[in-house]
Amino acid sequence: MGWQSLGGRLLGVVFSLLAAATFALNAAAARRAVLSGTVLQGLMITVPLGVPLFLVLMLATGQTHLLLAFPLEAFVWFAAAGIVHFVIGRYGNYAASAAIGTNLASPILQCEVLITLALAIYILGEYLTPLRALGIVLVLLGPALIVNREDAKKAAANTSSSASAAPSETIGVKAAFKPRYFEGYLYAMLAAVGYGLSPVFIGLGLKAAGGTGVLAGGFVSYVAASLTVALVLLVLRPPASTYRIGETALKWFLFAGCIVFLSHAFRYAAIALAPVSVVTALQRLSSLFRIYFGWIINRDHEVFDESVIVATVVSMIGAMALSISTETFLSLAAWPDWLVGIARMRWP
Repeated sequence: MGWQSLGGRLLGVVFSLLAAATFALNAAAARRAVLSGTVLQGLMITVPLGVPLFLVLMLATGQTHLLLAFPLEAFVWFAAAGIVHFVIGRYGNYAASAAIGTNLASPILQCEVLITLALAIYILGEYLTPLRALGIVLVLLGPALIVNREDAKKAAANTSSSASAAPSETIGVKAAFKPRYFEGYLYAMLAAVGYGLSPVFIGLGLKAAGGTGVLAGGFVSYVAASLTVALVLLVLRPPASTYRIGETALKWFLFAGCIVFLSHAFRYAAIALAPVSVVTALQRLSSLFRIYFGWIINRDHEVFDESVIVATVVSMIGAMALSISTETFLSLAAWPDWLVGIARMRWP
């Protein structure tokens, strides 16, 4: 592998990590927003907001002219990616967060990796290696360690506080959050499908466009998603109260919309530089970053302890396994022949 291709792969890994971090920040902001706003209000604000932001980014990078060079197939795939991700995936994510919270939704959302990997292998012609498979397992394991630890702590804390609280102490206290499990898991799976399909659609769009115009493709995706949201509002005709958004919800939705724009800008750039399977797996680190941003934004309701550090180490080892090629790994040491043979295996 030449230094150019290696540099591109590493840059793709960096963009993937930036996408994961900014998406986690968006999740924390959106979670705060849906406490006082609705899921539909979130789509109304965050989706159209991406159109002018991507337009400015296209103008700044000189990619506007590429829109005229896109074949129809590229437009179709980029538009499909926008609809499944920004409308279907985002709606399911916001609704799941409102119903069961981000920690309970995270394990279900991780199914997006399996969906994307399966489609990337059979549609885009990508493949798995033992090194990449190990990296995927570790990247998925890191966030799962935190989710399980946090759920156990919260359950124990709730049980302890409920048993020790005197009747007089519970008067006037806000009722504890009661997850709506069936609804939340259903919406989380809907989000996983939307998020899992979109990277493959983006990859097909870039392939049809000759591998160029990643930001122009993002602009097409946001325009298609915005038109879809407008059509939904036109068909559903929601009550007038839907358009009256409180100041707090508006502030957090606007912040979430700007941050998620950055996330998808990094994401589209990463897919242009690195395999879809690698980008998708690295983006699952957003579940890990979400703990950090949750602690910063709402630290009274988050726990920051040794489990976070352990999960960070596990996930970062997985990220390293995903970021290097098999040949680069084999050049690091004089590995035994049996290990070299295993490392060079490919599936399918």
